Amino acid sequence: MKLLLDTDIMLYQSILATEYELDWGSDIWTLYTDLNEAKNIFNTQIINIKNQLNSDDILCCLSDPKANFRKVVDPSYKSNRKSTRKPVGYVALRDWVIEKFPTLGRPTLEADDVMGIEATRPENIGKTIIVSSDKDMKTIPCRLYRPMQDELLDITEQQADAYFFQQTLTGDSTDGYSGCKG
Repeated sequence: MKLLLDTDIMLYQSILATEYELDWGSDIWTLYTDLNEAKNIFNTQIINIKNQLNSDDILCCLSDPKANFRKVVDPSYKSNRKSTRKPVGYVALRDWVIEKFPTLGRPTLEADDVMGIEATRPENIGKTIIVSSDKDMKTIPCRLYRPMQDELLDITEQQADAYFFQQTLTGDSTDGYSGCKG
């Protein structure tokens, strides 16, 4: 089985865990990160996922860092998020992942989109597992491993459609869009 990894989440978790504040005194503060520590955390996540799912075949799926088609469709998409600052070292860690691991990203797409497209290509059906704790992945008919919940789901097309329509009706405050009133 090919494991399609939600690498954006893994990058964020790895680098955020290694971001530290430093008080220099006289009200001067800086942030720093230990990139080697972040790389070790990322590698450990990869090893654990491979072991859990018994596969060495991975593809690190990444979002386009420059553009997102959803923001063209709805400019309020994710506008409710308090900070747009990535943790210190995020870009350097992302560049390292691109050098070290097989990766895939597409212009204007998020990692979610990349994973969904790859998992539903006719030649890949039944041959991939999406690895993500993002609830939006339940809108994809696929095999889904949610590492934070430690659950492996087989989502049918009917279940994926039902979850998609439920989200459409209720909205998603995490992504900053409201559903139907009432």
